[in-house]
Amino acid sequence: MPISASATDARRQSGFTLLEVLVVVTLLALLASLVVPMLGRGTQTDDIDFQAVQLRDRLQQLAENSLFRGEVMAMHLSMTGFTPLRYVIEEQAFEPIIDNPFFAAQELPQDYLLEWTLDTGSDRDGRSLADVTKQMLLEDDADEDEEDFPQVFFFPSGEATAVNLLLRNSESGEERRLEMDTLGRVTIEDDELEEDES
Repeated sequence: MPISASATDARRQSGFTLLEVLVVVTLLALLASLVVPMLGRGTQTDDIDFQAVQLRDRLQQLAENSLFRGEVMAMHLSMTGFTPLRYVIEEQAFEPIIDNPFFAAQELPQDYLLEWTLDTGSDRDGRSLADVTKQMLLEDDADEDEEDFPQVFFFPSGEATAVNLLLRNSESGEERRLEMDTLGRVTIEDDELEEDES
């Protein structure tokens, strides 16, 4: 029985040639060599605007959670990061929030520093809201480490510690200022916009 030319061509074309396979592998290797280095450097998390927004979002969410859940919440600040906290009445202590990954402790990227200034003109005695809160929540004989005690507080009444924050990238010199008022509203000051307006 004679075999048609089209059937013979179909049998010959049923697989890939070595040349086709090599071209595809070469293209995949080239693509991988371009994509993989991009994944490791210049990520969005190293951007100062991204870090400022992350901090702002955590502060605002703590204020909202305190108001809606009826809990005293706080944030412990350090030069290299921040930790959202919840006041546990039974323990009479602030503890990290473990049931919500959004409120996990956060370390800033390398070369980033966080500085802050609390509003000290909050009451007639010249004490800050942080000082008053510490006196209210802690027993007199409590041996609370000054470094572990939070600096920023959020109350179910809607009040919060007024604070000015400075986020700085020491390598590039970039800075972002954040300001939180006594109602827990946080704004990020944009120095570039202020320069353009003047």
